[in-house]
Amino acid sequence: MKKQLTFIMLLLTFVSNAQSFFGFQHDNYAGVNAVMSNPANIVDSRFRTDINIFSGDVNLTNSYYSFTLNELFNDNYYSQENTTNTSGSNSLYTKVDILGPSFMFNIAKNQSIAITTRLRGIGHVTNLDGNLINSINDNDAFGDYSISNQNFSIASNSWGELGGTYARVLFDKGTHFLKAGVTLKYLFGINTGFVKANNLSVQFNETNNTYTTSGSIEVGNTNSFEDVQDPFDNQGTGFGGDIGFTYEYRPDNRSNASKGQNKYLYRIGFSVTDIGSMTYKDAAIDTYSANATVTEDQFENGSFDSFYTITSTKNKVNVSLPTAVRTNIDWSMSNKLYLNFNSELSLVKNTNPNSNYIANNVSVTPRYESKWLSVYLPFSYVKYSGLQSGFGLRMGPLFVGSGSVINGLLGKTKAIDVNFGLKIPIFYKK
Repeated sequence: MKKQLTFIMLLLTFVSNAQSFFGFQHDNYAGVNAVMSNPANIVDSRFRTDINIFSGDVNLTNSYYSFTLNELFNDNYYSQENTTNTSGSNSLYTKVDILGPSFMFNIAKNQSIAITTRLRGIGHVTNLDGNLINSINDNDAFGDYSISNQNFSIASNSWGELGGTYARVLFDKGTHFLKAGVTLKYLFGINTGFVKANNLSVQFNETNNTYTTSGSIEVGNTNSFEDVQDPFDNQGTGFGGDIGFTYEYRPDNRSNASKGQNKYLYRIGFSVTDIGSMTYKDAAIDTYSANATVTEDQFENGSFDSFYTITSTKNKVNVSLPTAVRTNIDWSMSNKLYLNFNSELSLVKNTNPNSNYIANNVSVTPRYESKWLSVYLPFSYVKYSGLQSGFGLRMGPLFVGSGSVINGLLGKTKAIDVNFGLKIPIFYKK
């Protein structure tokens, strides 16, 4: 069990905060990338057409381990002193978001469409006792230890999306402007797997190398702790969608600006994203009674069936998308200076079995924005990792950024992320 849980922790740490594309996504020149946070964004944009070649966002947030960027890439990073933040419910959360070949264009003066391809992955260990993590990763002596009434969950989900977006202007009169958009997605599940503990208690006796456990464990599409990271036994399908609205207040002195220029003093966006689910018809959910005493060798080399008793089985796994409510306010302080306020709140409980959720976050991002250049300084509060600060840059068809790099360079951080992309922007003429 020690090996399996350690492997899960380390893999989650290296695979991938919660908001995708920190800073860049709310730029008026984000183009088709902005559809991910609000489908209304593509209409009345600064582009005639915008083509994404490849964009990626990889990130991690956690409540257990603090590090500097130098420590993270050091071979002995996990043995650094004074870097753990132990509590009774530590969590790690990772996310990978890749936008493949995608494009948007205008089909009429006040209507736009977009076609997007996207690959996504979310993994997490939620509400695991930090004292257990310490015992597992103590290289000198494991010793006896015990945990009681644990309800932790370990889950890994990855899937692809083929999306179609339609957006249009609903109201444009005087100083008031309103637009809306909707995205429909076909989902193809790549993998799913989870372990959910229900009132699980564990006592480890070092002398006998035995575990005495009680409670129950629910597992989906996996056979042991070791297999939770590689449950590629079958694939799923499903449908999903996003819906969003954006209001702009446009003072009279800005109403005569050209199509390729921003007109608002402030912009308010509201959206609900990732509505829907996927079904894995050939997968299985087994519930085990965990009342048993087993050896360490059984934990490391056996499956759940070898030492626990199945009490119920389901032959289908449903995976909900990470549904979230997103609110965004953008204030035009001057012709090229903006201040952005953003919040993303999950509508999925992180305690649900196989919960597929985003980590709640709020951010404030001042930026300099022009046609060919934007600079971002995001400041955010992310669930589990706390306060973060970063930097981002867009130069024509290229962009790169991070919501946590300043923390990692100047001191300890509990998060790390990077986003990057290459696109072909086709602007309106002035």
